[in-house]
Amino acid sequence: MVPGQSASTTKTTLIKRTPAYRQSLARAVGLLKHPDRLERLLAGASQKAEQHRTLLAGMGESLNASFRLVRAYSAGDYREIPWRQMVLLIASLVYLIVPTDLVPDIVIAAGYIDDAMLLTWTLKTLSGELRRFRHWEEGQTTATTESTSAGPGS
Repeated sequence: MVPGQSASTTKTTLIKRTPAYRQSLARAVGLLKHPDRLERLLAGASQKAEQHRTLLAGMGESLNASFRLVRAYSAGDYREIPWRQMVLLIASLVYLIVPTDLVPDIVIAAGYIDDAMLLTWTLKTLSGELRRFRHWEEGQTTATTESTSAGPGS
């Protein structure tokens, strides 16, 4: 272990060096060009997150915000996140749904631990971006509410 790094950071670093993660990064770059495929990725990631909500406990709101962020980015509504950060997020979602990664998902319970570790690291790394996105969302909601309550001819 590197001095100053936690065991989970060290394990996450090992995960990021695997061929499965490198493939996830490559797929993420390709997915950014195809909103329809991104939507399928989000559906799969959402389903997987729901199936393993106990293991992913504590990520709930950040994970849901990350799904909304990817949708908003894909639709062109929100582009304030750097491209590299978006690739990082999408790669982690790809890694989550691909069953053959560092620890294959067929290994009962342990197969999702590497997925959860990588996702935890990604959400923590992108916490500032997720906070900015939530703030933007709140502004969108406020703007929509204000324009709706103004009514026609106001």
